[in-house]
Amino acid sequence: MSKGFTIPTKSLPEKLLVKIPAERLLQNLRDIIQNLVPLVDINKFLSSKDLLTSELKKLIESGCEEARSFLENLNSLCCTQCNKPNIKIRLSCGHFLCETCSSQLTLGCSIDHSKQSYPLCSICQKEITESEFTTLFQKEDIQKFIEMENVYMKEMLNQNGILKCRKCNHEKSRYFDTSCYHLCMDCVADRIRSSASGFITCPICNCAYENIEELANKELVCENCSNVGYFIGDYMRAIDGEKYFLCSTCLYYTQNQGICQKTNKKITKKEKLEISDFLFGTCEECGQEVYKGYMRLAKCCVGVAFCNNCADTVQVCRKCMAQIEYHN
Repeated sequence: MSKGFTIPTKSLPEKLLVKIPAERLLQNLRDIIQNLVPLVDINKFLSSKDLLTSELKKLIESGCEEARSFLENLNSLCCTQCNKPNIKIRLSCGHFLCETCSSQLTLGCSIDHSKQSYPLCSICQKEITESEFTTLFQKEDIQKFIEMENVYMKEMLNQNGILKCRKCNHEKSRYFDTSCYHLCMDCVADRIRSSASGFITCPICNCAYENIEELANKELVCENCSNVGYFIGDYMRAIDGEKYFLCSTCLYYTQNQGICQKTNKKITKKEKLEISDFLFGTCEECGQEVYKGYMRLAKCCVGVAFCNNCADTVQVCRKCMAQIEYHN
């Protein structure tokens, strides 16, 4: 008769393991889904709808009616504006928008940032949130928003006659018809004058100005002495609330005498300082304040400029010790 033996074991579970019936597992899953549904971020679901739909269908095949109900509810969602399916986003105001309607949002001034334009729900005009903006305008779509914003800003300029410049923060009426309307004529001109290359972008939206040569060649008539000059290269500027354009010479006499050469009105101390800062710069070598038209900008360091006399003799930039090359 064969002798019995014991199979050794080193560890046993502390508690007795009992197989959970499939029905009970399914009930647990139903309970989880019911608790999670109110917490679901619909927009995150919509952004990966195909993948999540596939997973929900697997649950439905296993007999989970809650998953079926959840999927049916999601598939029944329609655009609040056009009643079409294929929802792209649910806004915080509660409105659902499809791909087409979400690209036709209206724009308005942001409540938090009054000088910025921001998308509004096209149904109730409520400003969309930052996360909704990110959902609608991801990196590859940001150009779409910039185009919308430019159309809006041009309409505002035509309707109201003024726009708030996003650089100097002043209400301005004169803008170049260029890539965007974020900067007024004066601020665009300053940006072109101080640039060391032909590639110049808007500091707000990073759009490249497409017609630099055309802007640089724009001529204006001084409304005091009638001399014709280049608006950018000859340092012309609007004065008296942008009513009149003056050449650099008339601006100089206006600043020096404290009286507008066109209107004979006294100008404020602030206006005098603004004209002075606009017309004159300090030579990096000799320290003299010189008319900017008689100065040359160094390419190596931003804001470093030399009067024409010093530019002919100085070879090395004191700031970076590099051989000096000048911006044309």
